[in-house]
Amino acid sequence: MARVAVITLVLIGIIGFFLWLILHKNAYMVYVDEKEVGAVRMAKIITEEYLSSSASERLKEQNGIDVIINERLSIKPARVSGSKLLSMDKLASAIDSEVSIRVRASALKVNGTVLAVMKSAVEIEMVKDKVIKLYSDNMPNLVSASFVEDVQSEDIFVSKSEIMTIDAVFEILSAAKKTEDVYTVQPADSLSIIAERCQMSLDDLLSKNPDISISSPLSIGQVLTIEKRTLPVSIRTVEETKRVETAPAPLEVIKNPSMDSSYQNLIQEGVDGKQEVTVHTTKINGFFESSTTVSTAEIEKPIPRIEEIGSAE
Repeated sequence: MARVAVITLVLIGIIGFFLWLILHKNAYMVYVDEKEVGAVRMAKIITEEYLSSSASERLKEQNGIDVIINERLSIKPARVSGSKLLSMDKLASAIDSEVSIRVRASALKVNGTVLAVMKSAVEIEMVKDKVIKLYSDNMPNLVSASFVEDVQSEDIFVSKSEIMTIDAVFEILSAAKKTEDVYTVQPADSLSIIAERCQMSLDDLLSKNPDISISSPLSIGQVLTIEKRTLPVSIRTVEETKRVETAPAPLEVIKNPSMDSSYQNLIQEGVDGKQEVTVHTTKINGFFESSTTVSTAEIEKPIPRIEEIGSAE
């Protein structure tokens, strides 16, 4: 009986050992989404959060920029033979080769709509400056140059393939479409002045307006058809010009109650003076928009014309 009991205990022990070998989990199987990438020996440090953060840091270092891993990393306890366990370095390589990433970039937004994606906000500022210079470089008396639209940059995460170069984005922003518009004739306008303001040749202006010729008189308020370049963004420039104008001599009237209303006497002949007028001219994409006098400075004081008139009843 004793021998049977001993044999029974040995068999139970052997069976228990093999059950332990079968059921005991000695490793974590690591998954990228649903795909197995390898197993690593169990350790307290091995968690899904640890694996994800470690992978993010490695990929950030490799790419030189913040990244987001698109897939979910997960682990499940498993029984794995020692020969199939991966070292942490090999597991890291296996994970990195299976995941895809999005990298931090900067979106160029025009009135809230993403127009392009670039590597950084610095590159967006470089493109913005380049576009503004299209219309401001040849303005020695430039006061200001800015976008008409709300042009901003915003950090986003995208795939690397979505990031555009400075030259590519500049080409998008500077690609003009020609459209027809109207121009209302202003005081002192001529066909050549209008053509210059609208960045057209005189021949092109005349071809757009077949009812007029080079010798046709223009009237204030007359509407002409012009060609306009339309861009994805618009640049407003303000240029300052100064000119010397005549300051008309004022008229001073002295009433003489002892003389009747038919009496007139010139006491002093008036002499016009001179004044410097500062004008700010606003253009949108090089097209004339408005002109405003911002200041007037006296150069030569005008001498008033003085007249005496009779005021007797």
